[in-house]
Amino acid sequence: MSEALELVCVGGGNMASAILLGASERGVFEAARVGVVDPNEAKREAFASAGFRVGASLGEFADAIGDRTQVMLAVKPQVLPEVSGDLREVLDSLARPVVWSILAGVPSGVVRERCGGRASVVRLMPNTPSRVGKGATAMALGEGAEAGDEGLARRVFEAIGVVYPIEEDQMDAFTAVAGSGPAYFFAMVEALAEAGERVGLPGEVARGAAVQTAIGAAGLLEGSGLGPGELREAVTSKGGTTAAGLGALAEGGFASVIGAAVEAARDRGAELGRASAR
Repeated sequence: MSEALELVCVGGGNMASAILLGASERGVFEAARVGVVDPNEAKREAFASAGFRVGASLGEFADAIGDRTQVMLAVKPQVLPEVSGDLREVLDSLARPVVWSILAGVPSGVVRERCGGRASVVRLMPNTPSRVGKGATAMALGEGAEAGDEGLARRVFEAIGVVYPIEEDQMDAFTAVAGSGPAYFFAMVEALAEAGERVGLPGEVARGAAVQTAIGAAGLLEGSGLGPGELREAVTSKGGTTAAGLGALAEGGFASVIGAAVEAARDRGAELGRASAR
């Protein structure tokens, strides 16, 4: 058998690319010690060009998977049944298989069953800013997992952002805040740019100013050491323009709308979880 891989990733989409490239670039592992499975030739070629080992099916890595090899599932939830046959065949040969799942809404018990019922499942929920090393990832020990099983996963995801250990029953809530949160943020920037045009700015200026303001505000949050409330107060003079704008947001129910969005996303995650268990 050739040298055993440290990790095999089933699925080669954008999130898998962000995770693996980020961790490799930051020295968590050598790309040559990681296998990527995807039926799409273009995706395989992209990973191969970065030094990863690639295959169209998990079975192609059978001779390179040892007892210390871990598996990350990065496919769409609806694809899990399609890959479960190969998963069972490979994982059954391992003494104590460890599987990471980044499948949104799919409980670890379902993942474990699909993997043959013996795997130790570490459930993870990264978000898209992981692509630029600014991710927020929830991590929970799922079915069959014990303390220590998450060691490699923690190192990988800490290389692309911040890891938040939580209980698995909190995963839908985390997904609603951090997983869906970037979309809320982008929607706000879009709305700010559109409003800028309505009050008289040229479109290009309005869009540029909105984006740069968002980047700058995020930079302040990261680098100032102050909380969002403190920063908001610092820019709000009594009776000034910002106070007027914040007053309009409050009258429009801004906080309530954000709360409703988070609750709706959380509830949808729970629905998806129940559907995957059927």
